[in-house]
Amino acid sequence: MSLAYTTLSAAITPNQTSFSVASATNITNPVFNTGAGITYLLVEQEAMLVTSVTGTVVQVQRGVLGTRAMNHGNACFIMSGLPADFLGFFPAIKAFTINQPDIAFQMPSQTVTAAASIIAPSNFFHLSGATGVTNMQPPTSALLSYTGSSTEENYANGTRVTIICDSTPAFTSGGGGTGVAFAATVVAATAATVIEFILDGSSGTQLWYPTRHST
Repeated sequence: MSLAYTTLSAAITPNQTSFSVASATNITNPVFNTGAGITYLLVEQEAMLVTSVTGTVVQVQRGVLGTRAMNHGNACFIMSGLPADFLGFFPAIKAFTINQPDIAFQMPSQTVTAAASIIAPSNFFHLSGATGVTNMQPPTSALLSYTGSSTEENYANGTRVTIICDSTPAFTSGGGGTGVAFAATVVAATAATVIEFILDGSSGTQLWYPTRHST
């Protein structure tokens, strides 16, 4: 069975073990005594073990393979695969990297629509639309309305945010909106390209520093 991709049909909390997906293709009912049909899911930085599936409703064991059960927003991307597809899986161990997780395997968060002020749902996501962006809030629990023991830590200096641009937005310095401004203007991105920003406040002001200034 090859890897397949789908999305969450609604946001889920860390304690939720049943949820709907847009498509259950590649997600199968396991037979644990023989090992047949065992499926893992990867949602952002959390791995899950499928225990049953009925239609597009999936039952799972949360936070497996060394990962932690987390909040996930509506339309987050999901990758499904066999145990063999997750050999060598290296999770983000937040107990040791609380500000910027080590990332080996991660799926992007839900897609964000471009606007003057946006909130990063995680440190890896798609951005749709061509509206210019002047400010970006870092992915903190308070901004994302996540509560409880499994909330994400506040992000600090050195945080890296990777954005896949689905269209042609521009990132403009000078601020003017809500959240952290950009240190330099990035000309309109080429669709289907990636841009990264580093959060730094050593100049006295928190700013996002781009890894490129042009396409």
